Amino acid sequence: MSDRGRSDGPSESAGAAAEGLLDQVLTQAGIDAVRAALRPAETPEQIAESTEAVRAVIGWVEAEHGLDAVRDLLLLAYFDQAELLSMLAQLDQRDAETLLDDLTHDIPRPRGL
Repeated sequence: MSDRGRSDGPSESAGAAAEGLLDQVLTQAGIDAVRAALRPAETPEQIAESTEAVRAVIGWVEAEHGLDAVRDLLLLAYFDQAELLSMLAQLDQRDAETLLDDLTHDIPRPRGL
């Protein structure tokens, strides 16, 4: 029997491997960005340093992997944030959307939305 119908040929395997590597890079970049954001930020200088460290991670991802990778990193961040919020809500025996509303109740919506 022939293996011609299989989809794991050399070029497709290489593409899948590259995609898997990019996923790993984005996961690590996300961890690095969170670590940078967790730095003490009590003074304006510390806030600026933390912000710059996060921007450096994002800038590196863009320089090495392009704008689409930055978009993917942002997607991962939102899904990770939603997962963490769901865990917190479960611990608090609340609905995740209700907890989100409670946490963001004092943030005004932008005009036009």
